[in-house]
Amino acid sequence: MRTKVLFVCLGNICRSPLAEGIFKKLIAEAEENGDLTADQARAFRIESAGTGSWHCGEPPDPRALRVAKENKVPMDTLGRQVKPSDFFEFDLLLCMDTQNRRDLLHLSPPEHRSKIRLLRYYDDSAHRGKDVPDPYYGDESHFHDIFLIQARCCRNLMASLLKKEEP
Repeated sequence: MRTKVLFVCLGNICRSPLAEGIFKKLIAEAEENGDLTADQARAFRIESAGTGSWHCGEPPDPRALRVAKENKVPMDTLGRQVKPSDFFEFDLLLCMDTQNRRDLLHLSPPEHRSKIRLLRYYDDSAHRGKDVPDPYYGDESHFHDIFLIQARCCRNLMASLLKKEEP
């Protein structure tokens, strides 16, 4: 089972930390439901990062924090930028949009490029391969919209991992 996942967006204050929190919540729920043992749950390493450095060390956007709190999703991360070691340390680098993916493919050593995917690779077929829209310049309703997209994709990713399918 692949257990090291890095969620990536542009600034690491909206989409990627929210996806990180959603997936951490799913891990906790899978353990509570008996789908994962405590050891399996602890084996997961879930983080988020941005392709840009503008928000390094900053907490998530307040709108993302409110949506997370409303949905009982933990968000305890501070913004950070993708670093070269991430390509070696993580099994999957899940990007929020095609520009983030292009940026990571450009930075990645060739042998690690297959780990880089869009988060919506795990969406239903009608939406597979689309971007998770950037809510930063929108209002709070945009954060609710991306939460629903990310929750669906993260549930599908978790199901794939639990079935031990290749992500």
